[in-house]
Amino acid sequence: MLDGLRTPLIPALAVACLALAPARFLVWTNEASSVLWLPLRPLAHFGVAAASWLRPPTPTPQADAVTLAEERDELLALVQRLRSELEFAHEAIEVLEGLPRRAEPSPRPAAARVIAVDPSGIATLNVGQRHGIAAGDPVVASGGRLVGRIGDPVAVNGSVLVPASHASGVELRVRILDEGGGREVGEQVLCLLEPDGDGWVAEVDAQRVAIGATVRLDDPAWPMSAQGLRLGRVVERREVPERPLRAAIRVEPAWSMVDGPVLVVQRTGTGDLP
Repeated sequence: MLDGLRTPLIPALAVACLALAPARFLVWTNEASSVLWLPLRPLAHFGVAAASWLRPPTPTPQADAVTLAEERDELLALVQRLRSELEFAHEAIEVLEGLPRRAEPSPRPAAARVIAVDPSGIATLNVGQRHGIAAGDPVVASGGRLVGRIGDPVAVNGSVLVPASHASGVELRVRILDEGGGREVGEQVLCLLEPDGDGWVAEVDAQRVAIGATVRLDDPAWPMSAQGLRLGRVVERREVPERPLRAAIRVEPAWSMVDGPVLVVQRTGTGDLP
């Protein structure tokens, strides 16, 4: 009986003595443990591999947060792109509905977007030959406002818009109307406007033109679809001392680059798109 109890007590007493011994007396145990652990290493590697196969490592919360943030950014970009396309479609419909109705056949309108403007005021549009755009086509904005015309040459997928008020343009023949009262100012107020980059200037009969009068195109050099479109309004009038019966007027454009990027080209050509 005592012999049976003495057998397990001996290792226990040895372990207790080693645990209570100072650390400097136990340096040899590191080498001993390495030697004893060497045959067990293959089994340990097998156990780690089995544990990894049975329970795959789960991603850390930080990795999940990064993935979710990337997916959120992609969705936000998609939403913003769809929102921009929807806004463009709404604006295009509004401009198309605002075009004046004509009895005679008119060119098919094509919605366009201003994608760039150079320092001189010439704009680049996102439509070109493939969309049926040709040089000289009038460009209009909502409310029947004449913006300008397509310049030459026209690229396959793009074109340039030269505003009617651009300083490099030619004189325009226009009709001045007092639309507030529903009648023309005088009988026939036709004059030539000279573009200066910010608008137009002209000399007219001092008694027949008032500030605020509407100016509409009446120029045979432009396509029929542009006739009658609104160019702007008279914002300044001053007397000409050397010609008492004449007055110098200034006309402000009805459209500017800050009004919005969506325009309509009254196209005369044919293209791949309707």
